[in-house]
Amino acid sequence: MNLENLELKIEEDVLSFLSSPSFIEEVEMAKNYFYHFVGQGEMNNELHLDFNSWLIYDYKLTDGESFLSKYYNAAKATLAEDEAAFIQQLIDTYLSLYTVIEVQNEYKMMRDIFSKEVYRVNPESIRDIQENELVMGRILGTGDMYWLTGNKQYIPGAFKISIERSMLADFEEFKKKNRYANWNDYLKDHSEVLYKHLGIIEELTIQNEKEGDELYYVWQSVYLIRDTRNIKKVFLGHKEIVFDDEDKGCVYFKMMYHKSILCEMVLKNNRLELECTSEENRDKAKKIIEMILGDNGKHFKDEILSIDDLV
Repeated sequence: MNLENLELKIEEDVLSFLSSPSFIEEVEMAKNYFYHFVGQGEMNNELHLDFNSWLIYDYKLTDGESFLSKYYNAAKATLAEDEAAFIQQLIDTYLSLYTVIEVQNEYKMMRDIFSKEVYRVNPESIRDIQENELVMGRILGTGDMYWLTGNKQYIPGAFKISIERSMLADFEEFKKKNRYANWNDYLKDHSEVLYKHLGIIEELTIQNEKEGDELYYVWQSVYLIRDTRNIKKVFLGHKEIVFDDEDKGCVYFKMMYHKSILCEMVLKNNRLELECTSEENRDKAKKIIEMILGDNGKHFKDEILSIDDLV
């Protein structure tokens, strides 16, 4: 079974289904909401918004169903067995951002940057991805591996910090009303937030191409650690520091400030890097880390890195 062809066929069938006169009003409501919330400027080939994908998978009609689910219930009696099973899996998918953490000939290990869940993904479902690059898509289980489905969007890794920071703030608000909710619950109901970020990135990219200047930077500071023994424990002893991940000799942390991400931190051997999205945030982060490190850390350098330095 060619999953890519089956996926395209299903999407075409759903779009044909929802073009029925009985859905004209719903589709118009969805379009108005999407473009009002997300915004849409001039499109380019690399980063473009996909209203149709959102409409098929994520928009909830007034009865609470998605168009994909409504199509399935209307057509399931005539669907082939493999197609019906595939649609059932698609209904449960949600949009998220993923980064590659390991590449093998037979698979790619990918991590959801929000939930931190790791997936063994069929390489046929994703093109070659650059180091630090992010991909937006939907994970679907297929036997002993996963498939990255949907209209995949590739995003420069330089935007990771700002996306995480904004999404975390929205997620915390969501949890106040949904006490036991997790990232999967939030992402399944808030894909338009990710599309909004894609729109912002697209605008920055287009503006950058027009003006020939770098409009996105990361403010980085580097510290050298004299004694790295128990340094992870030392960091986590402070409420501002949250453990994020550990991979291939690197330990990743987030520094929080008023429940928002102030910066990301990468510790490798005796080198600690702070990465912030503004000079103001970097200055705040430096004060906190220097208080935590004391004499155990020596400031090495400050840098401003452009998007070209990071991708």
